[in-house]
Amino acid sequence: MEPETVRHWRKCLPPLKAKPRRAAYGRADLLALAVVREFVHDLGIPVSSLTPLADDLFQLCGSRPWPYLSRCQLRLENSGLALEHADAPMSLARRPAVLVPLAPLVMRLGQALLGDDGEAQPELRFPLTAQRGGRS
Repeated sequence: MEPETVRHWRKCLPPLKAKPRRAAYGRADLLALAVVREFVHDLGIPVSSLTPLADDLFQLCGSRPWPYLSRCQLRLENSGLALEHADAPMSLARRPAVLVPLAPLVMRLGQALLGDDGEAQPELRFPLTAQRGGRS
C-alpha cells in the first residue's frame, strides 16, 4: 500500500488513529488492513463507511491465531461484522451480505513477512550452546 493511503486510513479508522505515528503494526493490524484493502479496492466500499465497524474489525482480526482465521470468513451485513467458519452452511434467511474469505489474505501476508523466497526461518538447536570465536 502507498504511504498516502495508510495516512488517509489512519484518519478514518479509530484503531489506527489511536496508535502513535511510528508504532509497529501487529499481526491483527496487518490482517485488518488487508481486509480494509479488500473492501476499498476490490469491492468499492469507501473507507469512511468502514469507520463505525473499524473497532470490531481490528478486534476480530486479533481474536484468533492466523491458522484459525485462515479457515474463516468475515461477513459484513447491515447489522455489522461477524467472523464465521468458511465451511459453515449458508443461511438463506439472512439479509444481503459481503463475505471476505481470510485464507488468501493470511497466505499473502505470511508470504510477504517471510520474504520473496518463501524460506522459513532456520530451526534453532536446543539446548542453546555458547559458540567460540564471537565478536570482541
